[in-house]
Amino acid sequence: MDIEAIWTAIGKDGGGKYGPYLTDQDGNPLIPEIRNGYYRLIDRQIKMGEASGADILHRNSFNFDLGLYDADTNTLYFCRMDT
Repeated sequence: MDIEAIWTAIGKDGGGKYGPYLTDQDGNPLIPEIRNGYYRLIDRQIKMGEASGADILHRNSFNFDLGLYDADTNTLYFCRMDT
């Protein structure tokens, strides 16, 4: 299976920002900077029919999964946000 059919490239191959992808309440990164890899965002509220994907940052709650793969270190990070 082609990884880019499911994941989106970041860094050298895909361009875009390098992070931080998620931070704590003080703005400190929760995972290291990734310069070469892939990410996948799964918005669980869309599946439940509670909100459209266009307003993900302007909701009363966040319910999503974020997968980040660092190709340089061969590390997969999984983050889940439920508020």
